Amino acid sequence: MQKVLINLDRSTERLETFYRVNKHIKDVERFSAVEGKGLRPLLKQSGMLLEGVDYSDGALGCALSHAEQWRRVISSGGGRTIIEDDAVFCKNFEEEHKRLLKTLPETWDIILWGYSFYSPIAYDLLPQFSSCITFVNYLNLREDISMYKEASIEGDLFRLVQTFGLFCYSISPKGAKKFLEFCFPIRPIGVLHPDYKHVHSKNISIPGYSRPIDNYSIDIAMAALYPESEAYVCVPPLVFATKDEMTTETTSDV
Repeated sequence: MQKVLINLDRSTERLETFYRVNKHIKDVERFSAVEGKGLRPLLKQSGMLLEGVDYSDGALGCALSHAEQWRRVISSGGGRTIIEDDAVFCKNFEEEHKRLLKTLPETWDIILWGYSFYSPIAYDLLPQFSSCITFVNYLNLREDISMYKEASIEGDLFRLVQTFGLFCYSISPKGAKKFLEFCFPIRPIGVLHPDYKHVHSKNISIPGYSRPIDNYSIDIAMAALYPESEAYVCVPPLVFATKDEMTTETTSDV
C-alpha cells in the first residue's frame, strides 16, 4: 500500500527529523501540505467553510491536505496510508501493517495505526460486547521516544467508536469518499450532509471525557462519523506522535 507523508515546504527540520527517526520505514512519498494562511475568505466564498466553526489557519491547512489525499485515493482506486510529519513508527511497523491489513473485510473504510493519548479511546472489544474505553499513560514515551521506535509491537484491530489524532492511518477509496462528503463543507457537526441525518449533535460527546467538543479540527469532524463507518483502530498503537495534542494540526501555520 502506498505511503504518503504530509509536510509543509517550510518545515524542513521536521522533515529531516522524520526521515532520521523513521529510517526503517521505506518508500514514503512526500506530499507538499496546504498552507492555511489567507485561505479563509476564499473558502467562505466558495461555501467550503461555513459559519459557526473556529478552525485556525493551521487546522484549515491540515483539513485541506487530508482532503486532497482522500481525493487522490478515490481517483486511484487503491488504499493509501497517510502520515503526518510528527509520526514515530515502531520497529516492526512494516510487517504488522501488512499482516493486519490482510485480516480486514474488503468493506473497510479507515484504520488508525495511532491516536492521541490526550483523550480516551473507545472501541468494540468484541462484536457482542459494549464498547470499552481505554486511557493511556504516555509520559514515559514522551520522555524517551527512542524506546518506541526500537520496540516490536504486536497489535490487533478493533472496531473504532471514537478517538482523535490523524498522524498515521490507512483509508480505502470507499472510506475516502465517505469522509470527504461528511467533513466538507467545514461546519458545526449539527449542520449535516443529507446522507447522515442520524448524527444530530452540534458537538461530539466523548465517552470518558468531561465535556462535549465542538468541531475545530478535521479529526473531530471525522470522530463524529467513526461509529457509522467501518472504522478500525490498532491496539496497542504501532505509531506514536512527538507532537501529540488534543487534536491534529500537524500542518499548522505557527
